[in-house]
Amino acid sequence: MIIIFKCSFIAVSITIISALVMWYLSRFDYDFQEVYNDGLELFKKDNYKIALNKFQLAIKKFPNKYQAFYNAGLCELKLNNIKKAKEYFESSVKIKPDDYDSQYNLAYIKMLLSEFEDANVDFQKLNEINPNDSDILFNLGYIANEEKQIKDAKRYIAKAIEISPEKKNYKKFYISILQKYFEEFSDITVLNEILDLCLELLVVYPDDEDVMYRIAVAYAQLGDWENSVNYCERLYAKNQNSYLACNQYALALFCKGEMNDAIKMYEKAIDINPDKSDSYINLVFAYDKINDIVSATSLANRFIKKFPNDPAIEIAKDFLNRKAQEQSEEKSKAVDVENQSENNE
Repeated sequence: MIIIFKCSFIAVSITIISALVMWYLSRFDYDFQEVYNDGLELFKKDNYKIALNKFQLAIKKFPNKYQAFYNAGLCELKLNNIKKAKEYFESSVKIKPDDYDSQYNLAYIKMLLSEFEDANVDFQKLNEINPNDSDILFNLGYIANEEKQIKDAKRYIAKAIEISPEKKNYKKFYISILQKYFEEFSDITVLNEILDLCLELLVVYPDDEDVMYRIAVAYAQLGDWENSVNYCERLYAKNQNSYLACNQYALALFCKGEMNDAIKMYEKAIDINPDKSDSYINLVFAYDKINDIVSATSLANRFIKKFPNDPAIEIAKDFLNRKAQEQSEEKSKAVDVENQSENNE
């Protein structure tokens, strides 16, 4: 009887202890959830600083809950404290290595910090897990672009658009990738792709100056100066103080042969932004086209002095040397004519 009782007592004791443990653990989870939910509600209301305080309190009391670290990281990210956000996401991944969102955000933070090699490795692993996550593909394209791997950037972004065609920001970025691709590989077929994308986006964003500018550039590169001028006019009408609008408008007018109007636009572009070198050389040649050699040579000298390290410096020097030679030849001819006239007399 004593043994049975003892056994019964032990059994009862175990039951009581188990109940106390369960109650303690449930209370533990309840306390965490209460603080955690407060943080979530504040986060949803964009009160990121106060939400962060709640998540930090949850971390202090319950350091093994990855959710608190994860959301603290989101708060720091929203507050633009990138390095602190990285620390929280690293802790979240350490506690729960298989959490997809934590892994994604840690890779994203590395990308923001220009840690492209590590970010690329992380996103590649996530891409193996979920090959149809368009955001991962987009980020891989972004990294490839930053590392000047234009072919890879084009491939990743194209795949992201194929999966999520509704995401217009993908398409805007893809246009810039296609432009770089054209400039690097001289693949003229991509210009029509640029035009198609831009014209599609212009329906959605009819006032987007960047889209209009890229349409004008694409038409110019295709040699369709009429359409290039039309879109330049639209762009210029929207923003007459845009350097890009004036410069591209001037180029289109120049190639169309309307030199006086082109000169006015180039002069205005330089007035708007005198530290941009693009307009100077083209204006030099525009002056030359109307035989205003004084203005052309003066501007070429000004360009050389102002932009001594610009890649176009040799063009400016070559222009000045050529004009000096032409003037020398003209003087020589004039002397010969004068001497011949004197001999005839």
